Amino acid sequence: MLQCPVLQCYEIEVQEAGPLIRLRMVAIPLTATCPACVQPSARIHSRYRRRLADLPWANIPVLIEVSVRRFFCDNPGCARRIFSERLNTIAAPWARRTQRLADTQSKIGIVAGGSAGANLCQTLGCPAQGDLLLGLLHSLVLPEAPIPRVLGVDDWAKRKGQSYGTILVDHERECVIELLPDRTPETLADWLRDHPGIEIVTRDRAEAYAQGIREGAPQALQVADRWHLPKNLAEAVTKIFHDHQRAIQQQFSQVGSLAEPTGATPPTQPNASIAETQAIPAVSAAASPAAIEENPDRLTRADQQRRQRAAEAHALRQQGWTIKAIARHLDCHPKTIRRYLQRQLPLTPRRSTRATKLDAFKRYLLERWNAGCHNASQLFREIQPKGYGGSVTLVRTHAVALRRASGLAPASRQPGGRVVAPEEMRRPPTCRHLAWLTAQSADALDEADQAALSRVSQVSPNLRTTVEMAQQFAAMVCQRQPDDFDEWLDQAARSGLTAFRSFAKGLRSDYDAVRAALTLIYSNGRTEGHVNRLKCLKRQMYGRGGLELLRRRMMAI
Repeated sequence: MLQCPVLQCYEIEVQEAGPLIRLRMVAIPLTATCPACVQPSARIHSRYRRRLADLPWANIPVLIEVSVRRFFCDNPGCARRIFSERLNTIAAPWARRTQRLADTQSKIGIVAGGSAGANLCQTLGCPAQGDLLLGLLHSLVLPEAPIPRVLGVDDWAKRKGQSYGTILVDHERECVIELLPDRTPETLADWLRDHPGIEIVTRDRAEAYAQGIREGAPQALQVADRWHLPKNLAEAVTKIFHDHQRAIQQQFSQVGSLAEPTGATPPTQPNASIAETQAIPAVSAAASPAAIEENPDRLTRADQQRRQRAAEAHALRQQGWTIKAIARHLDCHPKTIRRYLQRQLPLTPRRSTRATKLDAFKRYLLERWNAGCHNASQLFREIQPKGYGGSVTLVRTHAVALRRASGLAPASRQPGGRVVAPEEMRRPPTCRHLAWLTAQSADALDEADQAALSRVSQVSPNLRTTVEMAQQFAAMVCQRQPDDFDEWLDQAARSGLTAFRSFAKGLRSDYDAVRAALTLIYSNGRTEGHVNRLKCLKRQMYGRGGLELLRRRMMAI
């Protein structure tokens, strides 16, 4: 017989149809304790059979049938006359599964969620519906986390652009301790008042969080996130570069111009490394901004609408309209109208920066083109065995760009034309990419990146000042040189560049937190990592569970 401190197994039955392993057990103790008055009793009233699902054996479900006894309560002062014996170490009262199976299914629900967890349980031999797993999660008792010494604060999107919450992370224990339902300063301040003793709080540059920390934990030292400092710098530099966009494009569209830099890449362009290492269709003289101005038919309908809205926004602004009134009139977001007003007219056409299936084969196509093969269908047939899975249309479109760069007639397929250098088939870098390069430390840039920034500096004295000051600030952040911070702020205020003055004004308003970021080792990187994990869980749940379920899954892992 199999025996444990509470139960004794007297029969094992294996059912091939199913399959199923059935264990029949009886309780061993001679007495039981009344759950109401805690008085033991040995007088048996009756018996009944209780069925409990248990962990599977070799992926075969296991069912335990226990003969449970009912006892008389002999305590005259107890309200209960009859009670059932408890199997507390095996299963909870009225439960239909053992405690160890419930714990296992709870962990599966934490990691995989409802539907995915149900599929996993079915595979493992302990079937459970998604609703059951979610119920186990909601009944889970979360451990109380100690008050952190170093707290990380950041926002996360419940529904992007509409509603947001706040995540709180213990930096030293590296775990999530709470999810707040919104990102208002009042909610954060209330939580901080209920959890006194926090010494350091890392956050982004949001004023709402700064205010909430000042109200809820005035003794805590605020530390701005170091990643956001170069990001905010790049945003300011982008505005300056946009004002000189035509001159920058002309500088890079000259014959023999440099390729797009391959060093640092803005974090919101995950496929940029593919596009940068391969040849990209050129913006040749026929497709330059000046040529487009002379030939407006080349503009796409979206670019034409964008230019028309920008012109209307400038005209209404000159008439004294507010930005919100213009946004309502043109049915745009106020941020879009503000960007229109910050840039000169006419706006330059947008360019697509998405990677295509042809990118990996453009170097080969360029070699074959220079060798004299100008037939797009032939080129398409040659790259198919090499793994190209796209359409022939992409090849023909690229052949048009190659034909234009070679100086051939539009419909010509005959050999001839000049040899096209790889640099001619690469687009000039965007203003945003160049701005991100200026926000990097000079040691992190390769020769091509440094040469690109040198070209930008040659466009005008204002751009030279912009590049120099941006690189100084980037070096100050990377090398943590707080002694140069005040001098840089004064220099930015005297620069005469509106974007830099605004950037420096924002840094002065958050002076203590920014200086702490340049001095201390703490930053908000760990918090951002947990935000990424939260996004994965939220999308895995398909919006079903709500904030409480998401909170439990984040805090229980």
